[in-house]
Parts: sequence; structure tokens; C-alpha cells
Amino acid sequence: MRRHYERAEARKTDLIMFGGIIEVKKLKYNKIGTDPDIHHRLFEKLMKNKSAQDAYNSEEVMFNFIEDIKKEMVRKHLTNYALAKKAAIDHQVLARILSGQKNAEVATLAKVARGVGARLELVLQKQGA
Repeated sequence: MRRHYERAEARKTDLIMFGGIIEVKKLKYNKIGTDPDIHHRLFEKLMKNKSAQDAYNSEEVMFNFIEDIKKEMVRKHLTNYALAKKAAIDHQVLARILSGQKNAEVATLAKVARGVGARLELVLQKQGA
């Protein structure tokens, strides 16, 4: 838990977790409060871990798919129930997919895409592209 110090230049020990490894770091703060660049630095350090990169990339793909489906639902004025009916899947399955709780099969994702009048396309991209 972050503590605010009354003295500028106060030293504090932070526990930072990266891929199950806990690091203890001494941080020096010039101001009371949090470091504004900490999220960027933590993300950069985390992305050096191969398993973290793989997890992030797979989540990013699903996140983008869900966001695209939700945009189409708004544009076409579709409710979850109406989309589930058009996609011929259970509305509870659709709700779990749209909330990010379920890793769906490609066939199910293709049905959801067809339900909003789109086509699911899997494309290989070179890494770093």
C-alpha cells in the first residue's frame, strides 16, 4: 500500500510483482503522491517477459474483437439477446464472451461475427508489425 510522506525526498520500499516474482525496490519520491510515469515503466519491464507478452497479445486480440462487436451492436441497435438469437447461440454464452469471462471457440466467435453482419477473419502477422 502506498503511503504519502510529508517530507519530500522520503524513501519508501515498494513491493512490485512481475510474473510471480516479487521485487523489493527503494524508490525516491520528489513529491508527495505517485510517480506519473510508473505505469509505463512497469508495463515496459513486464513486456520483457515472454509469457507476459504471450498473455498480453492473446488478451489484446480478444479485447479488440469484443470492442468491434459492441460497436456494431450499438450501430445496429442490437441487444445481447437479439444478437445471440441471430448468432444461434445461447444469450448467456454471448454475455460471457462479451464480458471477457470465456475463451470461446473460433466457431462460436464466427457465429457472433455473422450475427452482426460481419465475417471473422484470422490473419497471421509478423511479430513487431
